[in-house]
Amino acid sequence: MEDIIVEPGIRVGPIKLGMTREEVKAHEQEWPLKYVTFLIQYEENKVSFIEVPIDTHNISGGFSCFVYGIDVVHTKATQLAEKIDKISNYTRDEGAKWGDRYAFPEIGLGFWRDGVLNEEDLETEEFKNLDPIIQEDSLRNQYFSTVFVMYPMV
Repeated sequence: MEDIIVEPGIRVGPIKLGMTREEVKAHEQEWPLKYVTFLIQYEENKVSFIEVPIDTHNISGGFSCFVYGIDVVHTKATQLAEKIDKISNYTRDEGAKWGDRYAFPEIGLGFWRDGVLNEEDLETEEFKNLDPIIQEDSLRNQYFSTVFVMYPMV
């Protein structure tokens, strides 16, 4: 299966910022749109925000997603944020403080995860005492759940 290429401030896969609804609709049957549900926001009938879910549980039948050549699907959230932070600083706000959201407004890129699980969390008694099925499910919180692009804020 093809890769989804993310170009910060420009596009996710075939969907580009600034496209009209009609142009987006023309891509609906193309990969990756038929496999992945994009969240697209419009301003004045033009794409202003694109978000794509990264489902690490569906990797086998899914896709790979790359930004700056970095594999977003298989890179842990903290490592990914550190790598992108070397290119452009992320906003150190409340979301970033808790580790669930990282926005890189100067390049028009961001990531989000619904739960946070870091390496040190794996060593806590609380995590070790969880049912193995819950532990397994929680491991996905080491990775981002979505990647999004928007217009850069210069």
